[in-house]
Amino acid sequence: MKNLLIAGTTVTAALFFSACGGSNDTPPVVTPDTQSVVLASAQRDVKYLISEDNDLSLYEFDKDTTAGVSNCSSDDAADGVTDGQSCIDRWPIYETAVSDDFGIATPHDVQSTYKGHPLYYWFNDVAKGDILGDKVANVWHLIYPNSDFDPTSVGTNLSDDVRTQTYLTSHDARALYTFDNDEVNVSNCYDQCAVTWPIFDEDVDTTNLPVGMDATAFGKISRSDGKTQTTYKGQPLYYFVNDTNTGDTNGDWVKGVWHLIELGSVAKTTELVADVAAGQTLFNNCASCHGTNGDVSALGESILLSSGIDTAEQAETLINYMKNDGTGKNATMVNIAKGLSDQQIKDVSAYIATLN
Repeated sequence: MKNLLIAGTTVTAALFFSACGGSNDTPPVVTPDTQSVVLASAQRDVKYLISEDNDLSLYEFDKDTTAGVSNCSSDDAADGVTDGQSCIDRWPIYETAVSDDFGIATPHDVQSTYKGHPLYYWFNDVAKGDILGDKVANVWHLIYPNSDFDPTSVGTNLSDDVRTQTYLTSHDARALYTFDNDEVNVSNCYDQCAVTWPIFDEDVDTTNLPVGMDATAFGKISRSDGKTQTTYKGQPLYYFVNDTNTGDTNGDWVKGVWHLIELGSVAKTTELVADVAAGQTLFNNCASCHGTNGDVSALGESILLSSGIDTAEQAETLINYMKNDGTGKNATMVNIAKGLSDQQIKDVSAYIATLN
């Protein structure tokens, strides 16, 4: 239950993991406003957990509510999906050596866990980068380990892909967290735990919420220490004392039981920047047909690159056309174009533009 998914409609049962983690620092003072506060969202770039053996994505299951115990069984509907296959057929268990944060789950004796959470594959993921199991039935999620993840852990790694995750913050731009040891509308964080994880106790402006949040799902509970605490879908909300700067998410995955509230995640888009020098090196492979300065008509058919393409954008469009269509084009050029990455196309196009 790494994230309380906003798209979901059900609050999962509390996970009964031990310890609340954190430090002994004095928590920051939270001064309640006299009016309702406006919650916000923030974004961070993250990588997800994959298997080192086959590079396939790994998942956790919200219904695994006890540390080290899998609730994905031969029952068809155990995972929230009904299609004639069993849960364990759709979600094969992940096996690896036990090391550091990784343990063994029951009743599947060879299933590995990450910080107490049993790990699974999704049967429709067949290649590196596939994440088709993320948010299935709103109870299956990718795992975004925080900065304490050890990349040398046996059998696991982080994805090459980077995703931009959106998460919930308070009105003062500080990340908010949930605690797996809490029960619905009951906080189990007191004494030193409450020092490390100060409670969030504010009246929320439910008319002005981040996209996707349920305005009717906010509430307040009375704690046994006489304080009140804000909840979302029955889960008490907290700060983390070691989040000292805007954008800090140091509390995520602490002890495996503290988690950000995810509002969504998308593939990170990165604008490619052309490297003209790299493009010139690539163009050396083209010079035998197009001329060193792009002043030869290849096969007596092509335009002169030194005069026929005005901008890098036009060159990139032409090469992409060759790469992605190729209809009626010279087979040699099509094969060359198909062998170029997007970055290489950007680079060589930028160089071609300098030949004018």
